[in-house]
This record gives sequence, C-alpha cells and structure tokens, in this order.
Amino acid sequence: MCHFKLAVIAAVAALWPFQLTAGDDPVLATVNGVEIRESTVLGGFQQKFTASQRAKLIRDILPRVVTNEVIAQKATAAGIPDDPNFRAQINATRTQVARSLVVTRATAYLRQRIPARSQDNVNAVKAEAEAYYAAHAGEFAEMEERSALISIRRRIAMQQQSDQFAELIDEALTEFNFNVAGKAVSADIVKASFINRTHRAGEREDLWELIHQRAGAEEPVRGASGSEVKAYFDALFAVKIEIGKQELTAKDLYPVTMSDTPQVIPNARISMLNLLQNHFVAAKADSDGFEAPARTGFDPERHLLIQTYVKKNTEENLQKIRIEAAAIDQYLAANPDRFAAKLERKKGRQAVHAEITTLLRAHKARELRNELFKELVSSAEVNYFDDRFTPNAPAPQE
Repeated sequence: MCHFKLAVIAAVAALWPFQLTAGDDPVLATVNGVEIRESTVLGGFQQKFTASQRAKLIRDILPRVVTNEVIAQKATAAGIPDDPNFRAQINATRTQVARSLVVTRATAYLRQRIPARSQDNVNAVKAEAEAYYAAHAGEFAEMEERSALISIRRRIAMQQQSDQFAELIDEALTEFNFNVAGKAVSADIVKASFINRTHRAGEREDLWELIHQRAGAEEPVRGASGSEVKAYFDALFAVKIEIGKQELTAKDLYPVTMSDTPQVIPNARISMLNLLQNHFVAAKADSDGFEAPARTGFDPERHLLIQTYVKKNTEENLQKIRIEAAAIDQYLAANPDRFAAKLERKKGRQAVHAEITTLLRAHKARELRNELFKELVSSAEVNYFDDRFTPNAPAPQE
C-alpha cells in the first residue's frame, strides 16, 4: 500500500484543539461555511509564543489546515468514510494509536525511573570491564582488546538495566494484582517474560505460554484448517488479563491485521510480550501517580481520510510518471560532488541513476499533489478573516 506523506498538512490538521476562551479563539477562516479557529491551527503546540511568533505560525500553518479541511469535505462527499475497507483501516489504526499511548506512557515513566547513567556509573562500568578482561582474557582471544572491552561494558550495562527492571517488577507486584484468567502471575514468570525473552526448550515458562495454558489453546501449525484457527482464537481471545486497574483480553495484545478474521502472525509471541510489558509499566506508573508529559491529540480517522482521498485521486497519474534518461543526466551534471564517491564504487553509475530516479519521481509526485491541492481549494468557498494570514498577501513588517 502506498502512503502519501502530506508533510505538515496531514499532521497539523489531525491535532485536537486546545482550550481557549471565546475571545481568545477567533475564527481565522471558513471552508464552505465550516469555521477554522485559532485553536485548531495552534492546537499542537503546548509552549507559549510571543505575538510575532504566534502570527508567523498561524500564517505558515493556516493555509495547510484550510487545504486539509477542503480535502476532508471532498472525501466525505465521495463516500470514503462509508467504504468497508476504509472502516477496517480506521479500526486497525485506532487500535494502534491506543497501543502507542500505552507505550508512550510506559517509556516516559521508565526514563524517569531509570535515568541515563551518570558519569560515575560510566567510570565504574569501565573499571569493572577492564578488571573482567584482565582476569578472563582467554575468553576474548579472537577479539581486539578495544572490541572486547566494548562488549564487556555493554554486557555489564545490560545487566544493570535488568537488575533495575527486576526491582521494578518486585515492587509493582506488591502494589497491584497481575492476573491471567483470574489467577495470579508469579514474579518469576513476569521476569522471564520481560527481562530475558530468549526462549529455548526447557527454560522457564513465560506469559505467552501461561496465557495459552489457561486458554487451553495451542497455536495452530502452518496449514491448519480454518476451523482450527477459529477455535484457537476463540479460546485465546477469551482469556482475561488484569494488570492493576487495567482489564484486558488476549485480543487487546495480539498483533493487528486488516483481515475480518484473526490470522496467525509469525512472532506474535514477541509482539504480545512487548505490549504486555508496556501495560505492566504503565500500571506501575499509575500506581506511582506518574504524570506523563502533555501530548497533542490525534484524530486517526481524519488523518486517514485525507490520505485515502489524495491517494485515490493521484494514484493513476503517479503510476504514469516516467523519468527520462536526459533528466537523470542533467541532474547528475548539476550535482557532481553529491554523487562523486558513489560513482567510484562497483556498479556505482547504476546505483546513482536509481537514486536520482527516485529523487525526481518524488519531486514530480509532490508537484502532482500540489496541483491537486490547488485545484481542490479553488473549487471551494474559502474565506480568510485576517489579512495577516491570507495566503499570498504581503507579510506584515516587524
């Protein structure tokens, strides 16, 4: 699937507005009667700005927000929101966004809980690595000393992180419940799942195996019948998981697909354990009363609506783009220093021609999309209510 990068256009228009009083939130423009307020334009920014900075941002962003509003209206009129494929994409996207929020919160908490190593710690790790190398030089006979020391330092740092995370797990399990199918999960299984995921026969049981055991399910082998796959997911997705105040099912953790029916995904174990770990850390963050940094909202439906409409209306012409050899030679002649080193390599000219072709295709694709944007905006009734922010008007003098 080809996804169009609408740069700031798609990103900015997807932001939820922040709260302003009515007097501070003027209408800057309308698109076919739909109001665009200042809060919509600046909703993605948390910091304070001077009056001149605020005006410059609005002047830069407002035309893009207007363009997105036009596209969103056109897409709605074309019936894209009602298309079953679009609805399936929306559902998958919403799930991914919800999961990303959990990951973001967990990551922010861990950065506070386990901050970057101090210089004293770095020096201590360095000294410990040197001592280990001196006492076990035979282990590294086939490595240069520098490479061996780097490897040892990494091993020590990873062990430190594992020890810190093990402490977090022990602490968390005294503060809240972690249950699978109504039964508690031991600290040993949690650590086997979150700290060392290298799984070999005979090693400790992890949460993936525990969930399957309590579901009474076994992952289908390749080539299993549709009824076998369905029975597997019916049993697996019925398993309830409680982590603190969070109530999940295995379905909330399994990798997302666009299919109407669940599909067996390779490496689903690692994906589920990763997400479970983030839910666990997020629960610990909640238990500690951790407040994550403020973030902007995101409307996945609007974002995808815009992408889908633009793709639908440019895809055919994009496929017709052809880059002539003369254009490639001309670009190379104008940028000789950029490609000089690559041209000296084996098959360098072929690689450079391929790179330039990609660059020129991207340029033509941008031109094509910009033409579409101009055409769409010109077909809509757009009104600006402040000359300072009207496109193509002279910028105000400072």
